[in-house]
Amino acid sequence: MNSRVGILWIRLGRRIAIMVVTIAVLYGAGWLLSPLEQRAWQPELVGWPTLKASETRALTEQGVLLGLVGGLRALTANIIWLQSSLSWEEHDIAATDRGMQLALIVDSRPFLNWRNAAMIMAFDIPHWRIAELSATLPNRDQLVREIRHVQGARALALLERGKVYHPNNCELYALAALIHHQVLDDEERAASIYGYASTLPNAPYYLARIRGELLREMGKYDEAYAWYRAVYESLPNGDPAAQKHIVLQRLRSLETVLNLPEYKRLPKQQGQ
Repeated sequence: MNSRVGILWIRLGRRIAIMVVTIAVLYGAGWLLSPLEQRAWQPELVGWPTLKASETRALTEQGVLLGLVGGLRALTANIIWLQSSLSWEEHDIAATDRGMQLALIVDSRPFLNWRNAAMIMAFDIPHWRIAELSATLPNRDQLVREIRHVQGARALALLERGKVYHPNNCELYALAALIHHQVLDDEERAASIYGYASTLPNAPYYLARIRGELLREMGKYDEAYAWYRAVYESLPNGDPAAQKHIVLQRLRSLETVLNLPEYKRLPKQQGQ
């Protein structure tokens, strides 16, 4: 009985020690980074704080932080991310951004953190910033575009860092394409990245269809037809996720738009 109690006390002591060390690490990291934080968060765009590229590099070079964290990387990063999530709920831009980046520096392994951080940078933070702009500003439209482009570029830079730790991850590429399309209004680049992402391991079938639709929207009907034709011929039969019949419908539509002669069209398929 006494030996069991002793084992329980030892386990409890270890857990308490881990908690104490984690708290000490967080306070220590905050103390080490506080001078950098004061320099980093300066008004850059209509009064909003934005972490500058040079200071982001300085932050990532804080090797002492990783040394302090040691074997507690995952636990510490989770705690920092949780604190960042609380800041996100309060629309605290500086604290949200700082927390996300610090969590990724401490532990670069979690893929979802890279994806979620990039989405917050590209979509949430611009929304918060734009909501604070006065509707009567004479140059409001220009400021909105500038905010979106600054945050979109920062999100893409973060995704580039994430690809170092998660190479050939189709979701990171797909998110980059989405940002190019919906934030930066660059359909050309978005279509190109969607096409590449669709060739990566475990890529969902719909990425190829998105590229085809972007080509159609840009009026590149010949290129869209050639793309859909190649996609159709590569899709397996009998897999509902492949949506092969949808691709065929789009091919037929493009054949009509292009007014292709019969010999250039995809031969009639079984069941048509």
